[in-house]
Amino acid sequence: MEDDNEDYGFSVIKRVIAEKGDFITDEHTLQYLYSPELWNRSNYSGNSRAYAGWKEHGAKNYLDLIEEKVKGILKEHQVIPLDPKVEKELSALVRLGEKDLKED
Repeated sequence: MEDDNEDYGFSVIKRVIAEKGDFITDEHTLQYLYSPELWNRSNYSGNSRAYAGWKEHGAKNYLDLIEEKVKGILKEHQVIPLDPKVEKELSALVRLGEKDLKED
C-alpha cells in the first residue's frame, strides 16, 4: 500500500456508512485487502493432483496459513523508530485528544 489517504479508505468509510452498504464487497476492500498468500485457491481446485499436493504440504487450511503468516511477521518484523520530531507531534495530538475527551 502506498502512504496516502486512499489506502486508508476514509472516503470509503463515509460512503459505505452513508449508503448503509458493506465493506466486504466494496471494490476498495478487494483492491487493498487481497492477499495472494491467503486467497490462492489453486491447490483446492478439486482435481486429484492438486489435492495430493495439498495433502503433501500438510493439508493446511486458511486458518493454518494465516497463523503461519502472523507468526512469521511477529518473528521477523523490525520496528523502525519514529523520528523524535514526529514522536513529539504525535504525543501532542494524543494530549489534545485526551483533553477534548475530558471536556465532553
